[in-house]
Amino acid sequence: MSSDSDTPAATGAPESVQVGIVVREEDVGAWSGRLHELAERSVAAGIDHLTVGDRAAGCRRCNFVPEADNLDAAIEAVAEVKALLSATSA
Repeated sequence: MSSDSDTPAATGAPESVQVGIVVREEDVGAWSGRLHELAERSVAAGIDHLTVGDRAAGCRRCNFVPEADNLDAAIEAVAEVKALLSATSA
């Protein structure tokens, strides 16, 4: 059982970097029947979550919004950012 004093912020330990992608409704349509492939590619790239919708609800910590020509490029870009952020937070 953990308490607030056991959290990374309280102990001084670095928090893990988690990243996600907002998948637009038009992309969901384009990947129809292959959403499992999208999920597999995202997981393989280190993406922690996918959100479906045309607007991001926001994050408690920070958001960045890279522009990409397609979902494959977005997955690659977000994975690179996660690697950079993870390296600097260690």
